[in-house]
Amino acid sequence: MWIVLCAVTLLLNLVVSIKLLERLKTSHTKVWESMGSPKYGDSNISEQWGKLASFVWSRKFLELGDLRLSRLSWLAMIGEVAAVGTFVLSIVLT
Repeated sequence: MWIVLCAVTLLLNLVVSIKLLERLKTSHTKVWESMGSPKYGDSNISEQWGKLASFVWSRKFLELGDLRLSRLSWLAMIGEVAAVGTFVLSIVLT
């Protein structure tokens, strides 16, 4: 049960991450380029992903005034917390 919930959470995070990157690339190209042009498929420990994570978790996306980008960023943060939470629960309760 928990493993399925974990998988669904990770899948939803994947979709949100792809949409977030697309939004940055198409609507805020300079910001996206300043992060090193991150793309899905890059290592999540790369410098580009570190800059993207910092952008999201420091809530710098709010400075752009883009409602869609803000929603995607909030979903990304919630999704990451949910993924960690379901993973921990699946270990503890199994």
